[in-house]
Amino acid sequence: MGDQRNPGQGRNSKWKVRLLGQVLPIGLPVVTLAATAMAGVNHGYAKLYWFTIGGSAVLIAGFITVSKEKEKKGLREQAVQAKTNLAMALSGAGQPLLAALAAVSAAKTAQDARAAVSVLVNRTVAVTQDACGRQTEIDCRTRAVFYRFVGLDLQREYCEGRQGEKPRDAFLHNGSEHDIEAIRTAQGRNALIVDDLENSPPAHFFDPKGRKYKSFIAAPVRTDAQSFGMLIVDSDKAFSLSDVDTGYLALLATIIAAGFAHLHSAEQADEEKIRLESELKAYMNAPLNGVSTQPRVPAARGEDPDAQLSVES
Repeated sequence: MGDQRNPGQGRNSKWKVRLLGQVLPIGLPVVTLAATAMAGVNHGYAKLYWFTIGGSAVLIAGFITVSKEKEKKGLREQAVQAKTNLAMALSGAGQPLLAALAAVSAAKTAQDARAAVSVLVNRTVAVTQDACGRQTEIDCRTRAVFYRFVGLDLQREYCEGRQGEKPRDAFLHNGSEHDIEAIRTAQGRNALIVDDLENSPPAHFFDPKGRKYKSFIAAPVRTDAQSFGMLIVDSDKAFSLSDVDTGYLALLATIIAAGFAHLHSAEQADEEKIRLESELKAYMNAPLNGVSTQPRVPAARGEDPDAQLSVES
């Protein structure tokens, strides 16, 4: 059967690809700077929006760099298609997560923010597992895991997807070279992409041939100044995760980072409130010119009203 596409469809697709190829690499740094500036002057939900846009621009710029390398290797068609798919996904795939981000922003206390961030993490990990591994013709089963920094160590907080092999509980800063390399990835600024774990494992990876997963992508969950952890998606088939999945992971890691950044601000605000209340209480209880500011208990009938003052003085 012949191709039934609209004659103008090919021209439109080429126009979109050309536009993306020109605008995305140039526009993302500009968007990053603008979004960072706007985040500094906005508060609450607006600040989370600008932070998410800015962080996504940084991470997706790395994704585009990978695409450029593929273009150099003669895989231009695959590279531009990946960029096209990602751009289309950005407009709609993250929408279900905005409600969770809104709940984080609306939290009145650090305790409420912690609960909202927990929901945000769970939903984002679920979306990661569901969205990744769908861009190739390889039938695979995926799993997504979020590790959070607790002190200097990475602790597993939530996972979703393929069953049968439990993700490790933690990567320890004083553990093996494998652990230390994972922590370096989480502290860095670039995603780690492993297409074929058995034949091309990353540095210091322990027992690459004994794993049920055969490929994975790991992205740092971070702001410009602080890393909160690492988001990972893995697959039971080699070469089943694509450049589009790298882009998804970059965006989703940024959404989690936005939530944790807001939580960090809420915790600092709570600490500042407690400090100010403590200082105010201490000030109110401190003697003023030798006379206590504590309220005096009324003297009992028949007692000298000035007797308490002489004792307190």
